[in-house]
Amino acid sequence: MKVNFTKKVSVSVVVPVVNAEKFIKNNVLHIEKYLKNNKNIEKYEIIVSVQTSKDKTWDIAKKLKSATIKPVFSKKKGKWVGLKKGFVVAKYSWIVMLDSDLSYPIEFLDDALKHTEFDIIIGSRYVKGVERHNIPVVRKFFSWGYRTLVRVLFGLREKDIQVGCKLIRKEIFRNIEITDDSWVGDTELLYKSKKKGYISFEVPIDYGYSLNELSVSKAAPKMFFAILKLRLKLWGLI
Repeated sequence: MKVNFTKKVSVSVVVPVVNAEKFIKNNVLHIEKYLKNNKNIEKYEIIVSVQTSKDKTWDIAKKLKSATIKPVFSKKKGKWVGLKKGFVVAKYSWIVMLDSDLSYPIEFLDDALKHTEFDIIIGSRYVKGVERHNIPVVRKFFSWGYRTLVRVLFGLREKDIQVGCKLIRKEIFRNIEITDDSWVGDTELLYKSKKKGYISFEVPIDYGYSLNELSVSKAAPKMFFAILKLRLKLWGLI
């Protein structure tokens, strides 16, 4: 695999946030410190995309506002509601998708920026070189099952589709529409971008299981039906 020499890029980091008052300030400041000190990043902005929360997340986000930190708000909930809201205001040519709890580290850009000859660079938990800490067996099984289902229904060969950290050319979102607002928006992104001829690449991440994540027992049935609904929608059957 030919690897480009890392070149300077400008990035818009979009962080979807809900009910995160305990950690959002520290995590956003950690992201900013990393971006500021990364010699391969020319310009940056952090879009804190808050959805309706039960705590003081939005109040905290507003206080973080600066020249490089931009809080935005959506009444509707959903991971991809927050992401799409951020994409609309993002101004740089590369978009970084990043979960707010930082179980997927912003440091994945160290490797991702070496591969900007590709269109979507995925921080993957399932490629060689990954360290995975304290991940429950049931979660590993669920992840394997989801990857298998997506491979069968959509023909996607990526090892880690749902991961919460990706580096994406902004132009992709001018050429495709993500209709799903929940978890399976990542699957829709990769499927539709592949149809348009965009190419993805996976780099390893140091993944730490987060207690903030949804329980498998609650998420699994919802994701199963959501992925079937997406497939039927793309076939034009619903």
